Amino acid sequence: MKRIKEFFLLKDDAFFDMLFNLAECAHGCAGEFDRFLQDFETLDAGQKGMRLRTLNGYEKDGDVLVRTISEELYRHFITPIDREDIHALASNLDTSIDLMEDIGKKLLYYRLDAATPIMKTQSGIVKLQVKEIRTAIERMKKSQDVTTEYRKVFELEDQADFIYEKAMTELFDPSNEELAANPLNVIKLKDLYDELEDLVDLNQRLAMVIEGIVIKHV
Repeated sequence: MKRIKEFFLLKDDAFFDMLFNLAECAHGCAGEFDRFLQDFETLDAGQKGMRLRTLNGYEKDGDVLVRTISEELYRHFITPIDREDIHALASNLDTSIDLMEDIGKKLLYYRLDAATPIMKTQSGIVKLQVKEIRTAIERMKKSQDVTTEYRKVFELEDQADFIYEKAMTELFDPSNEELAANPLNVIKLKDLYDELEDLVDLNQRLAMVIEGIVIKHV
C-alpha cells in the first residue's frame, strides 16, 4: 500500500524545485546569451565557438530537466498546481532556452561582423524577463505574491514590441543605402529580429501562465 501511495503522491515542493531548477537554467542561459551578443564583435572565432558551446550546454541541461518533470508528471497523480500549468511552464522554459541557442548559432552561420544595437537591447530585455520569471517561480514555491514579477515581464514585452517595430521601419527604409545595397543582410537581420521577438513573446506567455496560476489559486 505504501508503494502505491508513493506512486500517486509527491511532496508539493518537489515540482516547484524542479521548475525552479529549470528556471535557473534558463536564467543562466539568458545571462550568457546577452553577454554573447554584447561582446560579439570583440570575440574571435574560437571565443565565439566557446560561447556557443556554453549555450548548448544550457540547452542540454534544460532538456534533461524537462524530461525529469515529464516523468514525474506521469508517475504522480497529485500535483501542487494544475498538471497543464506545470507542463506549460516546463515546455515554454525549455523552448526559451532552445531559441537563445538557435539565435546564437545563426549569428555564426550568418557570418555577421557584429550584433546590432537593436539585438543587444532585445537580448538585455530577454535577460530581464527570464530573471523575473525565475523569481516568480521561486516566490510561488513560498506561496508569496508574484504580481510584480509577471507584470514586469509584460512591461518588458511592450518595450520590446516598440523596439521591434522601430527595427522593421529602419530595415526597410529605402533611404538606408547601406542596407539597400545588401539585400542578403536585410534577410539575415530580419530573421534574427523576428526570432528575438518570438523569444520575448514566449517569455510573455510564460508570465501569462504564472498569472493564470495566481488567478486559479486566489
